[in-house]
Amino acid sequence: MIDIRDWGWSDRFQALADTLGIPGTVPGRIVLESRHIYRAVAEAGEVLCRVSGSLRNRLTDPSGFPAVGDWVLLEPSGGDSQWPIVEVLPRSSAFSRKSAGEVTEEQIIAANVDFMFLVSAIDGTRNFNERGLERYVAMAWESGSMPVVVLNKADLCGERGDALTRASSAAPGVPVHAVSCIDGTGFDELTPYLQPGRTIALTGRSGVGKSSI
Repeated sequence: MIDIRDWGWSDRFQALADTLGIPGTVPGRIVLESRHIYRAVAEAGEVLCRVSGSLRNRLTDPSGFPAVGDWVLLEPSGGDSQWPIVEVLPRSSAFSRKSAGEVTEEQIIAANVDFMFLVSAIDGTRNFNERGLERYVAMAWESGSMPVVVLNKADLCGERGDALTRASSAAPGVPVHAVSCIDGTGFDELTPYLQPGRTIALTGRSGVGKSSI
């Protein structure tokens, strides 16, 4: 059995589920989506699931379909069959982008994120600039997540204090941390964010070290 509170289930989501009052359903959190097949974490473990026909017929906006991070209500199915997703619970936050095409639609990238780590590299390359950081901060606030600036590759930065000052100026009121995946600098400062039940997403340009972090 999995304790779904470790995955972000809260009294708020429980109250939303209770209000809907759909009998025979259990909560699950979407952790993967591929070609309209989803993987969710529920108390029973990881399960494959799909959008039920009734939910699909009710959805008029693509942004209403499940996204990674969403809490959904599932109908348990035996064997290897896919569990139907009968409802998507209202999101506490949503990180989205506009999809390409003749008709511009909102595409949800991640939902119910508590902290958005905005990762830049301060190794003297083009991967850190104030204007870009300002855009990332605005994007995080707009999504409903709490932004946190993470300046990676601090071991390659000779003027770390200057980088911290510039980042703090571009992101007023937002925590700023300098870290290094090579020597471990600064990671103790990130520990308070890494708590059971909290969800963290990382965003930033390619090459800044998101995967290493």
